[in-house]
Amino acid sequence: MKRKPPGRPRLVRSPENVDTVRRAVLASPRRSVRRQALALGTSRRSLLRTLHEDLQFHPYKIITVQQLTKGDFAQRREFCEKMLTILTENANDVVMMSDEAHFHLNGFVKKQNCRFWSEENPREAHQISLHSLKVTVWCGVSKLGIVGPYFFKKMYTNRPRTIQELKLFFRQEIAAVAEDMLENAMQNFEERHQMCVQEEGSNLTDIIFRT
Repeated sequence: MKRKPPGRPRLVRSPENVDTVRRAVLASPRRSVRRQALALGTSRRSLLRTLHEDLQFHPYKIITVQQLTKGDFAQRREFCEKMLTILTENANDVVMMSDEAHFHLNGFVKKQNCRFWSEENPREAHQISLHSLKVTVWCGVSKLGIVGPYFFKKMYTNRPRTIQELKLFFRQEIAAVAEDMLENAMQNFEERHQMCVQEEGSNLTDIIFRT
């Protein structure tokens, strides 16, 4: 006589049970799969199969956006309207967008994406330097081209040559940016201001939640 395997019973994926899962998830969409399975009295694996295969549900991540007050809406709309006027009436004026980023030579490890499948914890550790070598790159972007790049860095006693190689890499990559890409970037810049006006200055949900 076969013994029943230990653990919670498997969920029979009948239309009635699938509907029960659907109603439970819609009632508590933020409840974890483990807690949901516990509440329904089934295994986590069976619940996952029902969610993915029968209901076509997906675990969407919450998006963090800037908090806006009622006063912000009017200011955002006013700014976008001014920018659209500048872009429309002063075609020869140059609108430039700038940004900066830090680049480390030793790279970074994102713990969220690093997993080890093993019977025992391999106790893997990744060592990082307290003051790693890095370079800060600044660029300005307009429809006429790119300004820069400009590099900023801290002074080191023994400056490594690899920093210069890193600078050369960025210069080559930026010089290779096509003109149509710059035009598309500026067109996107204008379209976002138009959308902001249409949304009365609120967050651009169509941009944030891309489908």
